[in-house]
Amino acid sequence: MIKAMFENGRQLTGNDFVFCLPHGKPLNGDNIYHRVFKPILKKSGLNITIHGLRHTFASILIGAGHNLKYVSNQMGHSNIQTTLNIYAHLLKITHEGAGKVTEEWVNKKLAEEKERVAIGDER
Repeated sequence: MIKAMFENGRQLTGNDFVFCLPHGKPLNGDNIYHRVFKPILKKSGLNITIHGLRHTFASILIGAGHNLKYVSNQMGHSNIQTTLNIYAHLLKITHEGAGKVTEEWVNKKLAEEKERVAIGDER
């Protein structure tokens, strides 16, 4: 469907689905779950739910130190409070080394200021 649209010079609109049936209708989530997701899990030996994958994605973003507003946006939450309510327990991961990061930032700013004063920059 998408290939045919592009070949005919048609652009995607906000109402088009990127992943769809050949006639353009949306995919059935339950069908994908049973025909695609479950067989993949069985072959891989993994025991995880779709919700578990979603939680893992958020956990990785938070653990990597991404801004919580970005995480909230990626999760599709209407506000950052929802993200905090669900994932606040993971934030302690990002606290490790926070003092060192802050100290490095302050030292960098102090060094920049010292350099600015030394060269007579009047800013």
